[in-house]
Amino acid sequence: MSDSLPVGLAMIICDSMHREADGKRSLVGLLNQVDVDSFPFMLPRLSIYFAVTEVHAAQDLTIVFVDGSSEEVLFHVLCPVPEAVSGLAVVELDLSLEPVPIEFQGPGICVIRVLVKDQIVLQRSLQLDSAEGNSPTALTAPEPARTTSEGSGPAVEMVFLGAIGDTVNKLRWQTMFGETVFRLYIPKWRVPEPWPQHITVTVEKVPSVAVQLSEVTPEMVQSDPAVRPAAIRVIVDRVARHTRTIRYRPRGEPTGWELGEPYIPFELTGDGADQLLITVDWALGSRGRFQD
Repeated sequence: MSDSLPVGLAMIICDSMHREADGKRSLVGLLNQVDVDSFPFMLPRLSIYFAVTEVHAAQDLTIVFVDGSSEEVLFHVLCPVPEAVSGLAVVELDLSLEPVPIEFQGPGICVIRVLVKDQIVLQRSLQLDSAEGNSPTALTAPEPARTTSEGSGPAVEMVFLGAIGDTVNKLRWQTMFGETVFRLYIPKWRVPEPWPQHITVTVEKVPSVAVQLSEVTPEMVQSDPAVRPAAIRVIVDRVARHTRTIRYRPRGEPTGWELGEPYIPFELTGDGADQLLITVDWALGSRGRFQD
């Protein structure tokens, strides 16, 4: 029936796309999140690939960019369906924009949807985040950090914000440290349930003696979910220096990282140490560890 909606099969957001001689597409730089140095910001390029079936030539598809918090339509473009198409065929379509004609004013979520007659067929979310986490228009106004003198570095309390987006399998916590927003991203597979509203994060230089790391893997969690409440304890290596933060990267393969790549306020990095030891303790009760 021409009145029925198409069935969405796949949707991928990436930096760019190339067509091979045989017609196949090569997708480069798959995207779920973009770290932005400063706002306002325009994406210099973006490509979208999607596949649908049970679509008819009379059903034009529209790609719509929507503000994830206000549902305001930021940009839309028509994507016609080829005329000679069978209802059961898989139709592959793509869109490339250079640049994306949207000026993003601050961090947030941009939802990209494929619509037919104003009905959603496919959608993905793209998180735009401040690379240094210090934009005054951050998604949620962070609370000032509370610290203790536990261990050899300050234990910083961070507050739960929620998931990054519909298509990203990470959760986030944040706090204000001085004038800088300090965020931490943790994959869902590593977080105990119910998700803690507070965590404490200790950042310190790597000791000269051997240290015991957590080394919990997705395979271990799948086999025994009871290991998730164990504290995260990982070593991260310095990647890049920014104005107020330094970007660090966990060791090992990204699929096994217990943390996302953190942008750590300079004051917590021991004057920009090459390696840091990060410990995350879960506040498993209904109240935060430092809650009055």
